[in-house]
Amino acid sequence: MSLRCLLWDFGDTLYDERSIWDATPAWGALYETFDVAGGLGELWCRGEISDAIALERIAASVGWSRHAVHARFLDPSVYRPFHASLAFFHARNLPQAIVTVNPPLFRDIAQALGLTKSAPTLVISGEEGTSDKGVLCATALERLGLDLLPGETVLIDNRDDNLEAWKRRGGVGYLHRGDCAFAQDLVAGVHTLGRQEIPPPEEA
Repeated sequence: MSLRCLLWDFGDTLYDERSIWDATPAWGALYETFDVAGGLGELWCRGEISDAIALERIAASVGWSRHAVHARFLDPSVYRPFHASLAFFHARNLPQAIVTVNPPLFRDIAQALGLTKSAPTLVISGEEGTSDKGVLCATALERLGLDLLPGETVLIDNRDDNLEAWKRRGGVGYLHRGDCAFAQDLVAGVHTLGRQEIPPPEEA
């Protein structure tokens, strides 16, 4: 089954996800909360707290004004791009969407970075109320409205657990191992991304 669609993760796939948190050690400490159960980052990415509340809490933690915190999130210059990935993304080789575990604020971030010009469809965990990449990817296929099957759709992501969630639904997973590796893998063509990981068809 050939690939007809790309689903892109954001952090450590298109951009270095740590770059926004490099401002001060206090910012760096907040980054760790995204992988801690019940932490600020996890709750924010599941939509259990609003952007407004999260920004207020971040401002209090780092000693900045809420306005300054919000401005940093929307400043394109603080995001370090993965150049090969981003160039391929903007080339729009196939229909595509961004599927990300991020807070609702990511919709404004994506627009500030110019990502919505190449992928108008964004599926964001903080808006959907789940961080399950399998569910989020299935939602993306529905919203693209192109009659695509999971097996025709590759999720490009830097986390194995996210890829496994999509593969359990019959999707294809490509593990992003960095910009150089991605550029090298593209030499064989877009339709080979994750092809070796396509699950075998179920027996009748």
